Amino acid sequence: MRVGWLIGPPALTAATLAAHTKIVFCTSAPMQEAVAIGLEKAAEHDFFPRQLAAYSERRDILTSYFDKLGLSYTKPEGSYFLLVDMSPVKIPEGFDALPTCKGRGKDFELCWWLAQEIKVVGIPPSEVSFSPPWQCR
Repeated sequence: MRVGWLIGPPALTAATLAAHTKIVFCTSAPMQEAVAIGLEKAAEHDFFPRQLAAYSERRDILTSYFDKLGLSYTKPEGSYFLLVDMSPVKIPEGFDALPTCKGRGKDFELCWWLAQEIKVVGIPPSEVSFSPPWQCR
């Protein structure tokens, strides 16, 4: 879990917010070294087959809920991220999103609404992709 805060002029906090979501997926040099050592020892600890089984089980549990809701999604083969077509989900009229969500696309507002009202957290696709195969309508 990441916990932190930033207080300052809006011009600085907005720039930090824009960079933050990209930065948290980068790792430091010591962490990269630790990962390299872990990869070297993965086979002797049967890491990959066990991890694949654990991720597959969790993925299947998560996707079962989207199946029940009738929402289509990409089935990840090497990640734990799902790209869910949320176009059938409508944000209620008058829902007030955070000022930092406004003007950044409907996917930001939808993710904020999901977090506040449904208690489910998502990552706006436009935050990690420059070409939108996803469309929030």
